[in-house]
Amino acid sequence: MLWANSDDLTGRGVWRIPGVQWLGDRSYSVYLWHWPLLLAASTLFEGHIVATVGAVLVTLALSEVTYRQVEQRFRFRASSPRATTSGRAPTRAVGVLVVATMVTGAGGLLLAAPRDDGTLTPPLAEATDDRFMEFYDGDCRPGIPDTDPLTCTYGDPQGSTRVLVVGDSHAVMWMPGLIAAGEGQGWRVDLQAKLSCAPIGVDIDLRGNPYTACAQWGRNVLHGIEVDPPDVVVLAMNPGYHIIGHEGEPSLALADALRSTVQQIRAAGPQVVLMGVTPRFPDSVPECLAAAADNPEDCQVTLPDAIPQNHWDSVTAGIDGAHVLDLTDIFCPDGACLTNADGILRWMDSNHMTATFARTLAPELRRHLTAVLNST
Repeated sequence: MLWANSDDLTGRGVWRIPGVQWLGDRSYSVYLWHWPLLLAASTLFEGHIVATVGAVLVTLALSEVTYRQVEQRFRFRASSPRATTSGRAPTRAVGVLVVATMVTGAGGLLLAAPRDDGTLTPPLAEATDDRFMEFYDGDCRPGIPDTDPLTCTYGDPQGSTRVLVVGDSHAVMWMPGLIAAGEGQGWRVDLQAKLSCAPIGVDIDLRGNPYTACAQWGRNVLHGIEVDPPDVVVLAMNPGYHIIGHEGEPSLALADALRSTVQQIRAAGPQVVLMGVTPRFPDSVPECLAAAADNPEDCQVTLPDAIPQNHWDSVTAGIDGAHVLDLTDIFCPDGACLTNADGILRWMDSNHMTATFARTLAPELRRHLTAVLNST
């Protein structure tokens, strides 16, 4: 814009093109109309190019109407003799503005209605907030450079059984279910979690660089377990980490490092429960369900591809007191990994459970952990 207003006449010539000036005059009306119309084209016609072009043309047509009937009438009514002697022009302008607002609002409601019919808990629009906010909004969430394990305690602080949950965001997502599982059981449930960090004590890749703070955090967690061992350690983590300096299959290297962690924990005394890898969807489940309201089955994934590659079974193989808790049968009955069931939205994004769904798993978690605790 600065260049076009300079003394360079070649640049100023661009702005003299009639179409450019016409669009510039109507730019605010275009701004008001374009988004709901493009959203409608994207949602109702799956972004087909013809629908998108049509939405642009309708935008320009409606912009012309609102430009002439609203903008111009309000801007120049004070200096227009007709405007000062007759109330009809402002009235017509207000009428057009009201109709335009009603059409835009109705279109938004029409789009929103099939996207979330209110039958799911949590509703699709609130899915991303349905997580263990006690961690995300609390004071035991370490930052990226932090190496000291921060512990939050839930359940019965004076409980006779101490369960320590360790890992990344995949450990955090189990907390609502684990806390509910321990109700009435005398369980104290502690959480030590660090986002995007595997508790394995070796350097993993973080945006192309060694995540040394994560490795030190993992070593500090293990030291704390040795000093003050709980009854059982629940490990949960994303299986997609890459260990720095290891050639070959990344999932094998990760499994080897995790096995070393399990061995060190067992040497300190606690039982170990490694949570099985949960399904991963190609897209955010709430967003997919919103876009595929008529065919929600399109958002499901199927076994075995739904489970990210891992070697969790090899992590605990041959280690007495180490167990894998795999709930794939609940996540994916008959091989289809469900996005929702019994009115409950199961996933808040592509790979993290909603807190609501995690709480429904409490009876199963209680049964498995009780069996582990009784085996000591």
